[in-house]
Amino acid sequence: MFFNLIPLFIFFAYSLAVPFSSSPRRAPIRRSITPNARSVAPDAYIVSIKANTVDPANRGAWLNKVLNTAGVFMATEQTSSLRLEWNETIMNGIAGKFSADVLDAISLQPEVEFIEPGAFLPEV
Repeated sequence: MFFNLIPLFIFFAYSLAVPFSSSPRRAPIRRSITPNARSVAPDAYIVSIKANTVDPANRGAWLNKVLNTAGVFMATEQTSSLRLEWNETIMNGIAGKFSADVLDAISLQPEVEFIEPGAFLPEV
């Protein structure tokens, strides 16, 4: 009877060793909850960064490292739309117009809490 349970034990041990998901974790992209959807700029997003993960003075360097590692580049229009300076008591993050490739590279970072459409993208 004990020998009949050996395959069950082997299967159980193997199932613990196999990871549940082979794909990397992505930060969720939230849908806009603003009452006026027209106020959302096309391709504009706000990226919320987890507390104590990225130095606020080095957000630009962090973004450059992420994009260089992924082999992705931002167009001049996208670079000029970047907002790296925020009051951290309101939100810790960055904002700007991001292409699908850039957004994909950012969403794979463990420092990113969530991404949402940039309805409140600040003007300079």
